[in-house]
Amino acid sequence: MDVQEGVVLFADIVGSTRIFEQLGDQLAAQRIGDCITELAKITHTHNGIIIKTIGDEIMCSFAKADHAMLAAGEMQRNSNLMPGATEENIALRIGAHFGKYITTTNDIAGDAVNIAARLATAAGARRILVSHDTVEQLSRVEKSKTRPYDRITLKGKQDETFIYEYLWEMTDVTTISVPISFDELPIHRLRLEHKDQHLTLTSESHTFCIGRHEKNQLIVNSNMSSRLHAKIEYQRGKFLLIDESTNGTFVKMNNEEIYIRRESVPLVGNGLISLGESTNADNGQLITFSIQ
Repeated sequence: MDVQEGVVLFADIVGSTRIFEQLGDQLAAQRIGDCITELAKITHTHNGIIIKTIGDEIMCSFAKADHAMLAAGEMQRNSNLMPGATEENIALRIGAHFGKYITTTNDIAGDAVNIAARLATAAGARRILVSHDTVEQLSRVEKSKTRPYDRITLKGKQDETFIYEYLWEMTDVTTISVPISFDELPIHRLRLEHKDQHLTLTSESHTFCIGRHEKNQLIVNSNMSSRLHAKIEYQRGKFLLIDESTNGTFVKMNNEEIYIRRESVPLVGNGLISLGESTNADNGQLITFSIQ
């Protein structure tokens, strides 16, 4: 075993369960395998090392943080061009952390691996989340593409960890001349509407439950919804939608639909939530939301 230092990066295909349901095992496995192959090529292009692939996920390492971010950005920009992307709406979520890790013959382990994996899980579709340690290793140009995103407590750690979003889309990249403090992250209200139910959540609201059962704060009486289908929690300036259902939840924001199942996604701007089926379905069960 050897101890090394660098960036560990996880890239995960969002909604792979849905792809298998739509295409069947053989064709879905081929589509996802082709996507993983493209991610591996991008990793090599930016001087990265493929550690392993795990189903719909790839784990790799980079000696330099800039190389890791350039690779992550290219992965996201190319995700729509990957085999099957148009038909199956392939989207990625990526997490990266700079730190020390232990290398073995075919694997790596340690805090750097655990933190990177946690960040990938926390990232929504088409997002790249990185740790404070990673940002500190970036060049001035690449650092200017990051912004404060959240504070989380990692398993086995007492202190909160600051995490940032890396803005990979060219239209999103704005140089920040004055660093944004985590204490300055805005606090919003969330407005929810479903049929004759009109509700407003604030930072003071407790966990908000959505589902078919009458004890939920927002009741959606649909055959596709679970008794307790999803929750909304306010965490560090954001409202987080957490799916706990059998059929999953569809969220439409910025004209893009995201599918989550036993996952979470931050709600941004205005949009639609649908329990168990696409927001395009004409079922009369849509939930509209708006951040105020």
